[in-house]
Amino acid sequence: MYLQHEQHYIDEYDRETVKLCRDREKRHRQRHEELVSRGDNPDWAELLYKWSIYFDVDFLAGECWEHKTQVIQERMNRDRARDILLATSDPPDHIHCLVCRAKMKVVGKELDEAPAGNQDRVIFFFECLMGCRTRRAFFSTGVELRPKAHLCPKCRHQLKIETVRGSDGLTMTETCPGCGYTDTIRFDLKVPEPQPDPAFVADRQRFCLTDEQGREYLKDKADQDLTNDLAKMREANNALKQMADRIAKIKILTVGDLERRLVALLEKHGYGQLNFNAPDVGKFFIVPFTLRDITKGRKESDAIAEVQKLLKSDLAPSNWRLMTDGIYSQLGILVGRLRGYERESELAELLGESKRKSKQVKS
Repeated sequence: MYLQHEQHYIDEYDRETVKLCRDREKRHRQRHEELVSRGDNPDWAELLYKWSIYFDVDFLAGECWEHKTQVIQERMNRDRARDILLATSDPPDHIHCLVCRAKMKVVGKELDEAPAGNQDRVIFFFECLMGCRTRRAFFSTGVELRPKAHLCPKCRHQLKIETVRGSDGLTMTETCPGCGYTDTIRFDLKVPEPQPDPAFVADRQRFCLTDEQGREYLKDKADQDLTNDLAKMREANNALKQMADRIAKIKILTVGDLERRLVALLEKHGYGQLNFNAPDVGKFFIVPFTLRDITKGRKESDAIAEVQKLLKSDLAPSNWRLMTDGIYSQLGILVGRLRGYERESELAELLGESKRKSKQVKS
């Protein structure tokens, strides 16, 4: 029978709660001792320890109380379902002895407890009563449980297993008929007596909250959640304000402003006849351009590198960027594309891209 009295589950859950809180408290105590031993201010170390206990250990105890009723009910429902499954499952019929072919009889059954999320199954044990004494095991679904053969690790022959039960436990000897390999395993069948825990009653008093203490924890938790929400809201508002301030500092250039700015810049470095083609107005606002290299003898690769550098540097404070496909050149004509940012979301995206590039450079 799996289902126990409710108090069994309460005590089990309380033991788990005490262990969790003890372990958490131990870690904070060790941290406190490390701070003191290395010469930190003892008053600061003590204050940090108390804060850690309150916000970590005490809140952990509160979380355990909050979920206690639900977890206990789930465990009772699980064990109740196991009892029902074990009591109502019927054994598969027409199971016969593999030696004499006589019909076998059910001599026992047990529950095969599946991992969480899977379905438990009942295993039925059959025995031949005609003198063969052979046994077979089947799940209630009719699938046979066939144990894996124990093979010799040296020659892969099937091992012969001899089991001897003694006063001090169980001894299992595996012997290989092929190569003589042997191995002996001893099992201690004694169930260890639970060790006394003198501090358990006091720790249960500290960590396993009463309903009144639990309601107080929920109130403190709600206050803490409200404080955290307000802090997050202030942080979000500050981030929005900072973003708005940064957007306001971006120099917004129209296409005409951009053309005049770049003409003056590029002519100083020996480039002329800057022409903007019709913009590509789709998901992005993109303006193709052409530019002539009017400096005699300049290498094509040098011209590309210089123009890219000039544009990236000069446009950095503005709302325009050179597209990532860069610039290519053919017969002295440089061709590229510029993207314009206008909407607030686009400008925020532009600032985010600049921030990421800054981090990459630093790293």
